[in-house]
Amino acid sequence: MGILSTLFSPVNYSKARLWGVEFEIRQQLDVVHELLKDFTIGGNATYIQSYLNYLPSQLAFQGTIDFHDKTRPMAGQPDFLLNAYVIYDNKKSGTAVGLFYTLTGESLVAGEAQQFSPVGGIVPRIVDKPWANLDLSVEQRIGKNWRITARAKNLLNPLIEQDYVSKVSNTELLRTGYRRGVDLSLGATYSW
Repeated sequence: MGILSTLFSPVNYSKARLWGVEFEIRQQLDVVHELLKDFTIGGNATYIQSYLNYLPSQLAFQGTIDFHDKTRPMAGQPDFLLNAYVIYDNKKSGTAVGLFYTLTGESLVAGEAQQFSPVGGIVPRIVDKPWANLDLSVEQRIGKNWRITARAKNLLNPLIEQDYVSKVSNTELLRTGYRRGVDLSLGATYSW
């Protein structure tokens, strides 16, 4: 078995827990004024907690490096999600515009390796840092059969970071960072 397969091997756990709470709100703005009847605002907030218990062999290994966590988060599960949107939808003119914002919390990519690394100590966990996204969608009906659609995704084009996080030494170090770029599309649909 090579050094990388020793350091980075998947482990399936028999038990894990995931729980959360979500709050959602949606309101058409005609309650403010009749002129705003085509506008809707809304959003939701989700708080998520996930964890799994380390295996006995992992706990024994942790004792050799004076690290005593009994649990860690589940991989790929963000600790929160926030979404907000505003939509304009005029049925008479056939115009629809939506602006959508999402903030995704920190999530675990890979847990600590349970073997000593080539440089000593424990290989730290890898986490995706929180990042925000903003999308815009515009649709226009033309006549009875045509619809033109324009979309702009990832308008904020944030730096998406993945960090090494060491619970042992209480440090963080950038592993990788990149920008996905803005995605623009234009389409036409004919229906009969």
